[in-house]
Amino acid sequence: MQIFKQRRTGTFIGIAKILVAQVSPYVSWLSLALVGIMSFYTTISPIFAGWGIQLPFWMFLVAIAVFVLIVVIVEWVFMMPSFYGAGNIQAWECENPQRELMEKMEADIIEARREIKELRNILLSRESDNADMD
Repeated sequence: MQIFKQRRTGTFIGIAKILVAQVSPYVSWLSLALVGIMSFYTTISPIFAGWGIQLPFWMFLVAIAVFVLIVVIVEWVFMMPSFYGAGNIQAWECENPQRELMEKMEADIIEARREIKELRNILLSRESDNADMD
């Protein structure tokens, strides 16, 4: 069907998509900060005040920073290795166009090493024959 045929549209759409993807984390962090500030003044502070605890804003920020730090550590230690490992397996097993080339290159390297070893043995045997003649 011609409807589903891929079209060459230039790079504008791709550039826009890349920029939106690159800017999204910053917008997300800004949004999180604004929601955090709003929730402190409208929800968290009144709840603690009802319990007789006066929570200063700087303590709230420290608690949020510690939480974010814990999330970053968990992401770095556990999630990222798993994510990239799964991506590598998926890319290798699912019709990777470079897999066939890499496997051929590996076979060529093994063959070249074998030939080098044979030539080395030939040279060493010639040297030992020449040493015996002297």
